[in-house]
Amino acid sequence: MRIVAIVNEKGGVGKTTTVMALAALAATTERVLVVDLDPQGSAVDWAAAAEANGKDLDFQIVTARHPENLQQMRSLEFDLILVDTPGNLQNAELLRQIASYSDHVILPTEPTAMAVRPLVRTLQDVVRPTETPYSILFTRTDSRSFRDTEDTRELLEGFNVMDAYVRSYKVHERASIDGTVVTTYEKSRASMKAAKDYEDVLTALREQWSNEDNQQKGKTA
Repeated sequence: MRIVAIVNEKGGVGKTTTVMALAALAATTERVLVVDLDPQGSAVDWAAAAEANGKDLDFQIVTARHPENLQQMRSLEFDLILVDTPGNLQNAELLRQIASYSDHVILPTEPTAMAVRPLVRTLQDVVRPTETPYSILFTRTDSRSFRDTEDTRELLEGFNVMDAYVRSYKVHERASIDGTVVTTYEKSRASMKAAKDYEDVLTALREQWSNEDNQQKGKTA
């Protein structure tokens, strides 16, 4: 089992969208659980919208109140647990605890200079103290001004920024209202591209997780 938390002190960076997209894609081959540790309950609300619109999700969603609940969940029969987290500066200690119970942390961020400072603060204050492996994921990128993405990548030189990234699509923005996920989007050229972005992200993550597993085996050999 692998527990993966999606974390950033800054809100509005696509944390829940990333959780739901990765859960939907991973659920095609794995047993997936989404844990909603965000007091706002965004993932649970998403699931409620799916049910209201008659759309089935191929993964389960539960709420949790305390980060230590994640450790208890390791005995459950799931291959992957994805954790949705709160996004504000007042929750640094809570986020740090969540990271400590996780095997990997994904930090989604918009690729803008203004987003770099809260991202780095989250990394330094929340993730690095736990020594949990992490990935920085660019979300809501604008394909019309890709230079912004490359400039932000340069600002984050030396950090573990993923090559895969997620572009901004209206289908992602409407998904929580419609109760859809990338595997149930209405088929169109844009929705296929939107889903493909997250497919590329999951492929890259699985490769990184495999490397992390091999490194861990090397340490214990």
